[in-house]
Amino acid sequence: MDTKIENFGSIKAQNVSLITLTNGTGHQVRITNFGGIVHSWFCPDKHGVYEDILLGCPDLNGYTERHPYFGAIVGRYANRIQHGQFEIDGVTYRLPKNLPPHHLHGGEQGFDRKIWKFEVVELKDRTSVVLTTVSEHMEEGYPGELDLKVTYTFTDENELVIEYWATTDRKTISTSPTTVVSILAGGRSSDFGS
Repeated sequence: MDTKIENFGSIKAQNVSLITLTNGTGHQVRITNFGGIVHSWFCPDKHGVYEDILLGCPDLNGYTERHPYFGAIVGRYANRIQHGQFEIDGVTYRLPKNLPPHHLHGGEQGFDRKIWKFEVVELKDRTSVVLTTVSEHMEEGYPGELDLKVTYTFTDENELVIEYWATTDRKTISTSPTTVVSILAGGRSSDFGS
């Protein structure tokens, strides 16, 4: 496995990194710590031509604009919360209605908008990018401080394993998937068929 970490740009004077993982078969996954976005995945078509098979933006600026959550970790809650409110133990929590009249994917400043802390863990046949962040109590209207860790592990078997861990200091709601969407057409021109 080969790992490369480079500057992907900056947001409000905070540097954003792009971590490139290349395995022994030549497949390459690129992950940024902005939103935990899986930026690209290069793999060969049946003719051996390597192309990116994921939908995404060409650069950091594309991700900082509102995009369809390409490759991002979404949350604190994935999907819509009807009318932007929910109840826990008789208490109603009201959330920003960023998809009126509903709340979508954690709101205006969900996990897809955070610059995550990260570390890279390298083993012989796999490399992991471990991302961590904290969602403070009442951030975007959600109760409880939520500590979140997401690990992307890329293997020599061309697997991208995604694992999630979360802890909170009080009752809350949370679902945080990664929205990786493949186009299976590598630049829309290659033949990825059998």
